[in-house]
Amino acid sequence: MDDASPYKNQFLESLTVPPGTDLLMLSGVTPPIIDATVPDDTVAAYGDTETQTRGVLKDIAATLAKRGFAMKDVVKMQAFLVGDPAKGGKADFPAFSKAYLEFFGTSQNPNIPVRTRAQVTSLVWPGWLVEIEVIAAKRR
Repeated sequence: MDDASPYKNQFLESLTVPPGTDLLMLSGVTPPIIDATVPDDTVAAYGDTETQTRGVLKDIAATLAKRGFAMKDVVKMQAFLVGDPAKGGKADFPAFSKAYLEFFGTSQNPNIPVRTRAQVTSLVWPGWLVEIEVIAAKRR
């Protein structure tokens, strides 16, 4: 990736996984409910894109930990973002990045994965704006 790219600290252009590495692939993880006082098929139940991204990444970190992996082991991420009604139906990529950068490219976890972000028409449940899949790799 070009050093001038504004994304050079957010994701890698490519990487290789060496032989003797265990892989863990997580299915899509969706946001937790943050407000049970509103209907669970609304964005208000899950929060905006930043809040949903943060919740999803926390859940991913917990699932990885249960299986002996950590966020530093994530080598690939696919993020699906729904257009936010509060943003005129456009996916809020800056809000996604803000939450993402709390978990990757930090002093605690300097690693960054290869990554794809895409705006999709909808996810399975109304109110969800974010779904993330990851692959983690760790030397045996």
